[in-house]
Amino acid sequence: MIPVLLISQFQELNYHTEQCLYFFQQYIDGIHHLHYVAAEHTERAAVDLSANEERLREREKLSRQLRETLLKTQRANQVKCENGENRLSYSHDLEGTAADKLEKWEDQKQKALAWQDSAQRQFDAALIALERAESALRSAEAELSSANAALAAKRAQRRTVTYTDSKGNTQTYEEIPDTTLEEARVARAERDVRHCIAIVGQARQAVAVARENLQNAIAQVAGCNNAVSNAKEAVELTYQQSDRAQGALNRFNEERDALSTMSEILDEMDKTLEEWSLLVDSLSQSLSTLNHCNDAERDHIRRIDFQRDDVESHGYLLRGSLERKTELLQAFDMPLAQK
Repeated sequence: MIPVLLISQFQELNYHTEQCLYFFQQYIDGIHHLHYVAAEHTERAAVDLSANEERLREREKLSRQLRETLLKTQRANQVKCENGENRLSYSHDLEGTAADKLEKWEDQKQKALAWQDSAQRQFDAALIALERAESALRSAEAELSSANAALAAKRAQRRTVTYTDSKGNTQTYEEIPDTTLEEARVARAERDVRHCIAIVGQARQAVAVARENLQNAIAQVAGCNNAVSNAKEAVELTYQQSDRAQGALNRFNEERDALSTMSEILDEMDKTLEEWSLLVDSLSQSLSTLNHCNDAERDHIRRIDFQRDDVESHGYLLRGSLERKTELLQAFDMPLAQK
């Protein structure tokens, strides 16, 4: 073969060898850069994953605390609802009891009013009877006074009578008038007065009894009025208590509904946290795989670095050999005169 051609081929081979070494170096540098980028992103991913795991643990802890608080609140709400229902039932019972008492006292009031009307009539009748008895007593006393006056007048009619007896003696005697009728009239008038006095005493006693009965009836009506007023107030209070108990029960039921909604929200949160946990586990496995790949890549790069030294060493040897052979061929191809 012509030396010039060999020289040209050796030079071209030397050029290609140099190019190969250059591109091999670029390849090695690219691998190092990619490994650095991968390691950096892996480290960042590890930091992000660790932060996400910490946040996940905090969210899970918060969720547990919220769940415990919610359960305690639900139990307390259940107790309040039961107590509210009992209070409402008790209030309704009180309403019925108060209404029964009001009806009873209104009935008692009607009876007391009837008693008062009857007692008033009895008292009025007793007053009339007393007035009649006193009028009869006055008449009887007037009759007695008149009879006594007539008797006194009759007795005042005594006269002295003078006569001559059979012996010729003058005799005198006092002629007493006959007062039998007048005395009988006086006795009759005295009996009438005593009878009228007894009748007046009985009438006065009847008036006292009727007055006491009327006063008792009036007091009974007043007591019934107070009882009816108190019963109406009690009914109104029981209605208000029932309204308050119903309002409290409604608020407890609204609180129960709100707690149920909160429980559903916590269930959704737990479901989301579970999905996050699965995602974090998956990312953790992926990160572990990535770390394993990075380690394997690091070992691979380390072997390539070792091989690079061999390749560069052989490349330098090859280039040196090609240059020496080129120089020999150039010297061989040089004319004798130039030598």
